[in-house]
Amino acid sequence: MKAQLVVDVICVHSYLGYTRFARAADRIRAEGIEVAVEFLPFELAPGASTEGQPLLAVLEQTSGVPVFLIEDLPPLTGSQSETTLLAALRQAAAMKGEHP
Repeated sequence: MKAQLVVDVICVHSYLGYTRFARAADRIRAEGIEVAVEFLPFELAPGASTEGQPLLAVLEQTSGVPVFLIEDLPPLTGSQSETTLLAALRQAAAMKGEHP
């Protein structure tokens, strides 16, 4: 028996489907039947440009939901812990931007 699977490793539904498939394949193998599995690639955006696009713009276009930047977050309470957290997040975002 030959099976072809398309699995998105980050998708919980793919994981559950693969787990169920693996159990079924193990039962079939226990009966002495060979099961060959071919994993096929999963392409999230087959029509995407090969030149690349900014991640936030792509997320907004794909989801239809505006994406905000950490830099744009206003303090909610003004507490010292919140101010410290926002500062740390902004610093991490800035450092990430420096090292693509």
